[in-house]
Amino acid sequence: MINGESKLPLLSIGIPTYNGEKHLKEAIDSVITQLDDLEDEIEIVISDNASTDSTPEIVRQYAQRFNFIRYFRNQHNTGFDRNVDLLFERATGKYVWILSDDDSLRKGTLKKLLTRLKEYENVSVFLVNYAECDINLKEYPRRIRPDIEEDIYCEDGDAFFKRSKFLFVLISSLVIRRDRWDKRVKKHIGSGFVHVGAIAEILAKDAAFIVSEKLVNYRTPETGKERWHAAGYWAIVRPGLELVRIFNYMKVLGYRKKPACI
Repeated sequence: MINGESKLPLLSIGIPTYNGEKHLKEAIDSVITQLDDLEDEIEIVISDNASTDSTPEIVRQYAQRFNFIRYFRNQHNTGFDRNVDLLFERATGKYVWILSDDDSLRKGTLKKLLTRLKEYENVSVFLVNYAECDINLKEYPRRIRPDIEEDIYCEDGDAFFKRSKFLFVLISSLVIRRDRWDKRVKKHIGSGFVHVGAIAEILAKDAAFIVSEKLVNYRTPETGKERWHAAGYWAIVRPGLELVRIFNYMKVLGYRKKPACI
């Protein structure tokens, strides 16, 4: 908690947002309601990409009540990747859990994650499992993606990308050691998947840990023809091409093979 003392938090919950008024309160409340006696170990850092809705007013109301919430508003929209990058520059925790402004933490997950962070101090990237939910955060009865059945310690990136079942693409599933997010990551800004590029860079040498228990409620986007027509062809195809580019680049980093997901 940032309160004038020198002690820094173990974990920063970093929320990148842009016009997030619709669901942002749910995301913030899902953290606050779990703090109890954890305030000295956790901070919430919100990086607002020049929202034009009521996002600033919503966050400032929280920041006035809780001194563990730190709010930053960009002068202009820097794009998603740079806004995530700014979270790591602004956070003070040893680890940063990136939480999308329309997702939420499941009950009781903070203590469980903190236990893992303390137990595996040599790990640079934690992947936490998540539940796919509808627009009202009601969990679907069947998982859309393959599930993870057990906790897995991954000694390197090859093991991680083989065992993670592509779940690392969801940004809310990643907890990353802040000092490992460095200049190597900058080359991936603009891809739309800076977090994937970051863990590829970091895990070329570092260890990872996969938490099998579902700790996040992921609000899935609309699907089907309506989404395709609303976004446009290139907006749908380009992300896939960017992921392929990052995976191909992993050869340069020394990975033995591409992730099993492509």
